Amino acid sequence: MYLPVAKRLLRGIYEDVVANAKNMTENSNNRQIPEWLKNLQENSWELELLISGGAIFSLFKFSDFFIDWIVTWKMTTAFPGASIILLIGMIGIKILTLGFVIHLTLRAFWLALVCINYVYPNGINADKIRWKKPYQPKIENGMDLQKQITRVDQQCGTVIYMSIVSAFAIMGIALVFMFLIFIMKIFEGGEDFFSEWIFTVMFICFVIYLVDFICFGPFRKIPYLSYLFFPFFKLFDLISFRQLYQESLWLFNTNVKKIRFIISALVFALFSISLAYLSVHKVLHWPNLFDQREFRWKMADASYHNTGAYIYEDAYMDSWDENSSHRIGIDKKVQRNGLMELFIGYGRDYDEYIHQVTEIDSLKSFDKIWSVSVDDSLINGLKWMPTRKLNESNIGITTMIPITHLSNGLHKVTVYSINIRQENGEYGEENGYGFTIAFWVDRKN
Repeated sequence: MYLPVAKRLLRGIYEDVVANAKNMTENSNNRQIPEWLKNLQENSWELELLISGGAIFSLFKFSDFFIDWIVTWKMTTAFPGASIILLIGMIGIKILTLGFVIHLTLRAFWLALVCINYVYPNGINADKIRWKKPYQPKIENGMDLQKQITRVDQQCGTVIYMSIVSAFAIMGIALVFMFLIFIMKIFEGGEDFFSEWIFTVMFICFVIYLVDFICFGPFRKIPYLSYLFFPFFKLFDLISFRQLYQESLWLFNTNVKKIRFIISALVFALFSISLAYLSVHKVLHWPNLFDQREFRWKMADASYHNTGAYIYEDAYMDSWDENSSHRIGIDKKVQRNGLMELFIGYGRDYDEYIHQVTEIDSLKSFDKIWSVSVDDSLINGLKWMPTRKLNESNIGITTMIPITHLSNGLHKVTVYSINIRQENGEYGEENGYGFTIAFWVDRKN
């Protein structure tokens, strides 16, 4: 009963506000706008609220899917630049998410202004505001909120436009970056000067292209120099699909106040990059720059037998599911039997290690690049079996490590590739991959 009445009430209020804004627009601009476009512009707030709410929910879900997809892609293809693509993609997702959140907040504030402006149609009673100096509000009797309502409505449109266009632009930059990586792969191994020159020139032009895009096109305004950059800029425009939103950029750039926009864009970009970084730093094994705890790497004197490492819960397979796994893991944290399962996942980036084992292809296999030690004692004669975990993309090898000789208490298993195993069999820190996992033995006598 109340919902239709409230909806008609809000629509009536909105039509009054739009009529005033429409009159101002028609006086300053005599363009012929189609009737369907006028109706859409005047009634878009309902659609905006629906889109913003749905987009925020979808983007939170999509960010997890995107991270899992890039991690799987990185593991199965070892495509160079996957980490950068992950970071760029997450920045785009966070820009959209933050933009829709701000838009939804502004639109809710706009709706509140519209409602209170209708509830008190006589406007502000300036005689009842008795503020003393230095507070001197510039108000008059009968003044209403129409100007502020119009201004907030314009800000809503600007925020949603910039969010979507920024996401398109970042996606285009990612495509250009992937194109440059493809060019690099084509010329990879080429030692001639021409191959290096081509890639270097294209990369420098790409950096200049980014600066030109961010700074509203200064390099496209320089006589003669514009001809020099034209073929590269045209190629990058084509790859990044810039033509889709170029006209809207002209409309925006030629009307926006540059200084105010730059400050707002920098703050918005800083928040978006920070949110993206917090989403991917664990996946990329980067430190948390926002963590100011001074002794987080010295939590206990005896951690991992004084190795100073953490216990990572994802190193224990009993905590894995079909959507999460780790490159290396043991079956559980507390061992009560005589055998301990060890799994090592296979990634495309290990192929170069496998090729170093021998020149005979028939003797090359993933298990031959690994050594395992328990409490710094090398374990020889381990039998490995090919393994496929619940996650179909996570394949690798599994072995059973005998631990009957270990006493009850804390122990560690260290897995390292042949590249970091020194000639005397000790654990080294040279090129390669190594990982240490703590576990406890608890057997009843």
